Amino acid sequence: MTRCLATERQFTGYGRRFVLLLVIGALALAARPVSATSIVPVTARELVARADVIVHGVVVSSHVGEDALGRPETITIITPLEVLKGHVSGALVLHQLGGELPDGRFFKLWGRPEYAAGHEVVVFAIARAEGDYQTAELVLGKFEVQQDERGVSFAVPALVADAPVQVTVMRQRRADGPDSLEAARPMKLWRRGSWTGFCGRCGGGHDTLRIGPCREGPDLERVSGVPAAGRPPLFINIGGLWRWNNGATAVWTLDGQANVTGGGTAEAANATATWDAQPNSTIDYTIGPGGVNPIHLNALSSPCGWNTCMAGSGVIGCGGPGGSGGSNAWRGETYGTITNGEVWLRAYCTLDLWDSITTQAVLTHELGHTLGLGHSDTGTSPHDVCRGDEDAAQMRSFVQHRTTLGADDEDAVRWLYGDAGNSCTVGGPTLSVTKTGAGTGTVTSIAAGISCGTTCFAAFADGAVVTLSAAPGANSVFTGWSGDADCADSSVTMNASKTCTAHFDLRPDLLISALTAPSAALAGSTISLSETTKNQGGPAAASATRYYLSTNTTFEAGDTALGFRLVPALVAGASSAAPGDRS
Repeated sequence: MTRCLATERQFTGYGRRFVLLLVIGALALAARPVSATSIVPVTARELVARADVIVHGVVVSSHVGEDALGRPETITIITPLEVLKGHVSGALVLHQLGGELPDGRFFKLWGRPEYAAGHEVVVFAIARAEGDYQTAELVLGKFEVQQDERGVSFAVPALVADAPVQVTVMRQRRADGPDSLEAARPMKLWRRGSWTGFCGRCGGGHDTLRIGPCREGPDLERVSGVPAAGRPPLFINIGGLWRWNNGATAVWTLDGQANVTGGGTAEAANATATWDAQPNSTIDYTIGPGGVNPIHLNALSSPCGWNTCMAGSGVIGCGGPGGSGGSNAWRGETYGTITNGEVWLRAYCTLDLWDSITTQAVLTHELGHTLGLGHSDTGTSPHDVCRGDEDAAQMRSFVQHRTTLGADDEDAVRWLYGDAGNSCTVGGPTLSVTKTGAGTGTVTSIAAGISCGTTCFAAFADGAVVTLSAAPGANSVFTGWSGDADCADSSVTMNASKTCTAHFDLRPDLLISALTAPSAALAGSTISLSETTKNQGGPAAASATRYYLSTNTTFEAGDTALGFRLVPALVAGASSAAPGDRS
């Protein structure tokens, strides 16, 4: 299920019309849309209601300082052009956990909004106890202001505005008035004063977000940018390499009890054990006494953009690694050394708002960030040999409804902390490939695992889609697939163990194995000859044998055609003999 929500308000200040468009897509999970850092889409009504202030302004500066606990935080100062909700005296000051201090101390938080001096933005902010503000619901509460070719301003969600050239905006032509930027097939959701909500149909999740109207029907035309299909995946706002030193032990302590049956203790213990159980890595994640790395299981407020319990939408969890400024070399690259981590799980307003599996998946995902792992679907790396299995990974930018790691998770953690196996091993269903026929060839797979050749079976994550490719050898031809029904189109969904068979035949190889003809003949006379056509290769379709008169032993363009005969289809090793008169 995908929800596409837009909120429109006409701002008349400063001599121009301003349109705010908010569009957020998500993946359905357990009848509720969930996405990660971890985010559930916020409706227009909820985002406006939760914000203590809404400011349209210009970023003056953004720098990194320390919060009250000594953690790096990014402090952003915004000069208001308009205060759309609440009251702000002077500049809007935002404090966001995360950043890197001049002495090298850092805290990295995926999904944190980024602010650049000089940018015009719209910010939904919530008050902090210290008297200033933070962006509501992390990146969901920040919008970049842009203009179309007519000079009409609109606010683009920060999820896509970090790369403005990738923004797609559509204009809907209206028969009853001028063109306007609004959602396709508008439907009024809510109205209070001048705030109005609309909804159009938008496809996809974070990697296919559309801004403003969706591309639907002939009345929409492109205004600017490139199609959504051409965009890279999102949430790429935490560049760099980060890892613990080999052999490091991270002991976690639990803070509070989640509003789930059992209090979330088992889910947290299972989440740490999921990473710790990797046999080819040096990870040592445990929960125990004396732990200095907190997991907040019932966070009613946090530095991640919330100060209310989770009622159904918003940021459900966040987390990241911190360090004191050291570095370590690993596999030829320099990493910032992680020395601590912190995870927040938002308090659920109702018991079991999210079930045990989802709760554990969120905690597993956020603990993955504390290991230095980004999102599985953001780009590739030289060691990422399991392309195509990201949808089954816990580090996918959508929360999984599963408790085990996917192949991409295991590859990444082995690379960062283990033997760099790059083997794509995973305890899922097995795909086996067999080859048949007189020909030769190889079969390979995407995601990686099959190279047959030598490796003709491999395990893949449950539900992964594996694409098989067949390459015939010399003098061979690939003639198709058999085996399980799912093999027929070479795209195999691994919801069970399966076997696919590739058929390689020899190419047909026809030759004249026998020929009888007179040694001499008079001009204009009739001659009698016979020949045998033999197939010494693979199956051959019907063909024709042609006869020519030549003055030498070389076939040349000027030789005289005497006639031909049709040769039926020949299986391997078969011959066709036919005498006849040719004049």
